[in-house]
Amino acid sequence: MNENKFKRLVAAATATGVILLVLLISVLIFQLISISIENAKWKELNAAIAKYEQLIEEGGDLIEIRQTRWWIEQRARELGYRYEDDVELN
Repeated sequence: MNENKFKRLVAAATATGVILLVLLISVLIFQLISISIENAKWKELNAAIAKYEQLIEEGGDLIEIRQTRWWIEQRARELGYRYEDDVELN
């Protein structure tokens, strides 16, 4: 193997190695960015889940209040009481 052929082989191997290294680094950076975006989405979804779970817990009391109010209004209507803006069904 002569010296010129060896230099071309080393240059080709070096160029291939550099291209491969740049490609691998770019894929690594892309993956890190994708992971950070997914983690941000995950945190946002967990915050939304916590918010809705809290609303559900607080909403249980609201449902009871609304059911109680509905029952009271139904009993009042049975006794003939009406709101001023009620539409009468004849």
